[in-house]
Amino acid sequence: MIFENKKVVIIGGNGGLGQAYVEMFQKEGAITYVGARNLDKIPASYTGFKGYIDINYYQSIEAFVSEVKRQFESVDYVINATGYDVRKSLDAHTEYDIENCININLFKLLCYGWLFYYKSLLNAKKMLSLQKY
Repeated sequence: MIFENKKVVIIGGNGGLGQAYVEMFQKEGAITYVGARNLDKIPASYTGFKGYIDINYYQSIEAFVSEVKRQFESVDYVINATGYDVRKSLDAHTEYDIENCININLFKLLCYGWLFYYKSLLNAKKMLSLQKY
C-alpha cells in the first residue's frame, strides 16, 4: 500500500471530491483526519478521525489545527478539497447560494496561504490543493 501508516489531513473531506480522496487514502493504508463544515455528510463507513472546520473563520481553523495536533505529532500530507458548488441554473440560485459561492470559492484563493500555515503548524511534509473550479 502506497500510503501505509501515512498521516493525512483532508480539509473539505465531506464533499464529492473530498470523500473520494478520503476513500483512496484509506484504501491505501493512510491514517486520515477529515475536516468539514458538515460532519453529518461524512459517510458512516468512515473510520478515521474527524473535526469541524469552516475556512471562513480563523477561530475555526485554529481550533481544527489544535484538534489535529492532539491526535498527531506531525502529518505527512495536508489536502485542501474545500469548495462550494450549487448545481442548478443561475436563475435558480438564491442570494445565499451566490454569497457562499463567492465567499468560499474566492476565499479558496486565499486558502493557499492557509495551507502553508496548516503545513507549518502541523509539521506536515507535503501540502496539496486538489479542488475543482
